[in-house]
Amino acid sequence: MDDPDGERMGRTRGILVLNVQLLIFKDELLLEPVAPPGIALKSFIPAQTREDVFTVAKRRQAEIELISRKEAFASSPGAIKASDEAFYGILEAFGILEATFREQGSPIEIVRKHFGLSTVIGAYGWWASIIWERYMNTLQNSRLTIKKWDGHPPFPDVMLIRKPNCVTVDQYTFGLVSATEARWISLSNNRRNLTSMEIAENILQDFMSNPLSPPAPWFE
Repeated sequence: MDDPDGERMGRTRGILVLNVQLLIFKDELLLEPVAPPGIALKSFIPAQTREDVFTVAKRRQAEIELISRKEAFASSPGAIKASDEAFYGILEAFGILEATFREQGSPIEIVRKHFGLSTVIGAYGWWASIIWERYMNTLQNSRLTIKKWDGHPPFPDVMLIRKPNCVTVDQYTFGLVSATEARWISLSNNRRNLTSMEIAENILQDFMSNPLSPPAPWFE
């Protein structure tokens, strides 16, 4: 960059421009260049800082402890009870959503049925079957299978005019996601975990995004 007055006033022939970020990390002032020489800084780029060894060790220890807690939880009577309550909570969540829409002046009809550890949901022409499969004394290898159908899925005491097609399949298990909270954990991505209400909301939002018309007929 030219400096017209530099040579006359201080015998300089230009101005050195240095783009830097000033920041404080853990009470320490850091100075970090953010652009190569001669290239103007066009956007603010946060500096990358590294955890110290004690923070990393503490986090790793917490992860190990959580793994042990998960294993113990999966085989506990409390886990079996909590998983069943969470399963029935999905059905209850649809009732809450239906009531909320009605209170807001946008009523929708959600068909809800359950038989044992099996539930079917119908809305906007689509259907979902939700089946919870587990052993009597452990949640290991348990499966919550959610299937989306273009008609009423097979269900006790229901007569189908035509055989429905299964469109998508999603599966979860149930377990601890923290030391104190259990959720539905996706089998395809164990970093994705949902509450019963979130599962119900996702299903209903999917149905609402592309209503199926006309709906397939069925009889009880």
